Amino acid sequence: FEGWVSTDQGRYPISSQRYSPDVVSPDNRGSMGDFDPEPWPSWRIQLPDGCTVVQEIFIPKGVTGTVVSWRIEGKTKRALLDVRPFFSGRGIHLLHRENKNFRFSPETVNGCLKWTPYEGVPATVIYSNGEYRHDPLWYRNFKYDEEHKRGVDSEEDLAAPGVIQWDLSREEALAVFLA
Repeated sequence: FEGWVSTDQGRYPISSQRYSPDVVSPDNRGSMGDFDPEPWPSWRIQLPDGCTVVQEIFIPKGVTGTVVSWRIEGKTKRALLDVRPFFSGRGIHLLHRENKNFRFSPETVNGCLKWTPYEGVPATVIYSNGEYRHDPLWYRNFKYDEEHKRGVDSEEDLAAPGVIQWDLSREEALAVFLA
């Protein structure tokens, strides 16, 4: 996913991606604070206005899912978090390219968003306490360093159907990704 936080002081990225040929965008490496792997991975991202975004990722054992949470530390009147999830819909040893057949529109099932990118591909379900805005885009030419080192195909396009938004100044953000 790609994420950013908007405060009264500006809009700040909290993630970055590597694209071909060798571009990191947005380049937020200077704002990355502490990383703690225990009890589960957690990042502290320093914003220029003095606030800190804490991002935690938890993968429960025996479940094909991931839980991600974000919270703001520090005083701010407004802190909106926007997260744009990325999707492919491919086998483990294949790569995905932009195409007209990708199904960007989710179904709403029991308060969750459900994407089935292609016929016969397992769905991805996202439960969150945020609000979803449909805004389909393609992100092109992701570069995967480990695949490149092994000499195999290492560039991929990912679909980004929309944005989930939370108001971190009111509550912690939570997203549960299930496959």
